[in-house]
Amino acid sequence: MIPKVPEKNKLPGVCYALTDDGVELPIIDITNPAFTEIAGPAQLAELSEDYLRFQRWPAFLRRFFSSHSIAMRGLGSASGKFLGGMTTYVAKLTPKTLGKGYAGIIDRKVASAVGSVSFRIRLQSMARLMADGLAPLLEARPGSPVRMLNIAGGPATDSLNALIVLHKEHPGLLDGRPIRIHVLDVDQAGPNFGQRALSALLQQGAPLHALDISFDATQFDWTQVSELEKIVRSYDPGEIMAGSSEGGLFEYGADATIQANLDILQQRTTAGFFLVGSIMQDGPVTRSLHATSSMSLRMFEPQAFEALVDSSAWCVERVLDGNPIYRVVRLQKDRK
Repeated sequence: MIPKVPEKNKLPGVCYALTDDGVELPIIDITNPAFTEIAGPAQLAELSEDYLRFQRWPAFLRRFFSSHSIAMRGLGSASGKFLGGMTTYVAKLTPKTLGKGYAGIIDRKVASAVGSVSFRIRLQSMARLMADGLAPLLEARPGSPVRMLNIAGGPATDSLNALIVLHKEHPGLLDGRPIRIHVLDVDQAGPNFGQRALSALLQQGAPLHALDISFDATQFDWTQVSELEKIVRSYDPGEIMAGSSEGGLFEYGADATIQANLDILQQRTTAGFFLVGSIMQDGPVTRSLHATSSMSLRMFEPQAFEALVDSSAWCVERVLDGNPIYRVVRLQKDRK
C-alpha cells in the first residue's frame, strides 16, 4: 500500500502504519515519552474550564474552529452514531506526534485540550489494568496461549499497549506463547489499521519484535448477543482470556445490552477471565458533551454501574480515576 500522506518527519523510536485512506500515522506506545500523558488535578481542572469556556463561544466561531480540526470534524460527522475508532485514535495523538501532512495549528491545540488529554489518560489506564490483570495469569501458566477479546476495539490500541507494557516490565513472560487479539467492531477501518500497526510493532527493533501475535477482526453489533456467544464458544478453553472495551460498550450500550453481553461472558469464558472497560463520569464536561452532541453517549454514577454488573454476577475489582471524563474499571467474574 502506497501512502497518500506519508509522514516526512518521523520521530526516532516511533513505529508508523497506514490508515485505509493512506495516511501514515504514528503507532501509540504509552511506554514511549512521546505518547505519555502526565496531567495533575490542577491542570485537568484548568483544561476542563477551557473547554466549558469554548462551549460559550458564539456558534459560528465554534463551527469555524471545528471545521479546521481533524478530530473535531470526526466528532461532528459521528452525530447520531458512535465515534469511529480512527477518529478516536487521531484524537489520542499528542501535539508532538501529529504529522504536518494532515494536521495544522488548530489540531495541535485540540490535542492539548481536555478531550484528547482524557483520551490519552483513558488509554494508559486501560493498558495498565489489562497488563496488571494478565501478569499473574501468565506467570501461573507458562507457555499457555492468550486470547485478548476487544469489544468495539477499533485499532485495539489498548490491547497492543497492554502487551507492550507486559513485554517491557516482565521480560520473557510473553515469549514462546501464541497471542491472539480478536476485535469485534461494526467499523472495519479501525481494525484494519490495528492489523497494520501490529505488523509494524513486530518488526526488528520494534516493541513487540519476535513475539507470536496475530490479529483477527469480526464485524459485530453488541445488541446481537447470540453472535457473541458463538464467538466465545469457538475459543480454545485452554487459552488465557481477557477482555476489554475502551470507549465502547459501557459508554454507549443500554443497560439491557450491557447486561446481556456480561451474562454471555460470565457463562462462556474460562476461569480467571476479566474485563476492562471505560465509563463516562457525570460532570460539567460530560454534561456539556451530551448537550452538544446527538451521539448515544451515556454517563454512569459509580453506584448504578456497580449495581448493573452485580446483577450479572460480576464485581468491580479495581478502579482507576483521576480523569475528568472517564473512569476505567476492571471487572472480575464473581467467584461466590
